[in-house]
Amino acid sequence: MRLIYIGIAVLFIFSACREESIPSNLEESNSFYPLQIGNTWIYAVDSTLYLQGGISRDTSTTFVKEQITEQLQSNLTEDYVLTRSLRKSENDPWQVTDIWTVSRNGNRITKTEENLEFVKLQAPVQEGSTWAPYALFDNMIDVTIGGEIMTPYTNNEAIVNTTGSRIVEGVSYDEVVSIAVGSEFNNSISFRDRNEWYAKDVGLIYKNEVVLDCRSSDCDSSLPWLDRAKQGYTMEMRLLSYSN
Repeated sequence: MRLIYIGIAVLFIFSACREESIPSNLEESNSFYPLQIGNTWIYAVDSTLYLQGGISRDTSTTFVKEQITEQLQSNLTEDYVLTRSLRKSENDPWQVTDIWTVSRNGNRITKTEENLEFVKLQAPVQEGSTWAPYALFDNMIDVTIGGEIMTPYTNNEAIVNTTGSRIVEGVSYDEVVSIAVGSEFNNSISFRDRNEWYAKDVGLIYKNEVVLDCRSSDCDSSLPWLDRAKQGYTMEMRLLSYSN
């Protein structure tokens, strides 16, 4: 299953009369995705993959560890190696599965996953900001999911909905931005909905993705999407721990 996570791009507004506020906005926005060697995030991930035209569904729970393990040399950007590991249970050893990169380039943070570069955050991160989250690649790209060809990135818009406190896995985070990544898209045969929460000085604490399709010739619109879908996936990702 090829799950490609969503990127975020926000336009930074320059104003001569507010020059002194720009560094403050940039530092504040960067604090929602801290980049430093040793930073480690561990998540619990629940997912459902629709197979064989929706006849069967593969549900699973895994644990994901993302760790910044190295800083790359670059004159233009701050580039870091992000080592990604998986395990099936908390008692299993970690197995490295992917080597990705995460970068800070001026006023934006990008993350490269399986050769696609996503803009995760860009200053200023503030309530009401909107942007095209898949600005760095063709959002009409086809992806194979559960043996089916899908176009998961058609809804190329994102918005910062709310700010405030959130609780994830019993832990309370005081300063959180809640982002509708890609914004909800729903028509008779496709449903796309993604949300991410970022906590100040921690990073991503929660992520939810729903990418589902239903063939127009065999689609019962009276059913909720989780029941009518023929292909796609759902995924929920919750932060268990963060260390630096």
